[in-house]
Amino acid sequence: MDAAGQIAGGPPAGWIGQRTSLGAGVVTAGVFLVPAVFWFALAARRSPARVEAAMPDDTRAVQPAA
Repeated sequence: MDAAGQIAGGPPAGWIGQRTSLGAGVVTAGVFLVPAVFWFALAARRSPARVEAAMPDDTRAVQPAA
């Protein structure tokens, strides 16, 4: 799925960066990532128990150094 996003989003972002400025191309690529943030947030809300179960025991409670 990542490759499809690169194929679909890369050329338009590159074209904008070439025609206007490099900064505009980087901003455009960042805008293309906004839907991914939504999908990650949705997945995290739906399965918090699975995320905790996947974490090793030593990372759940970090103790401060003495």
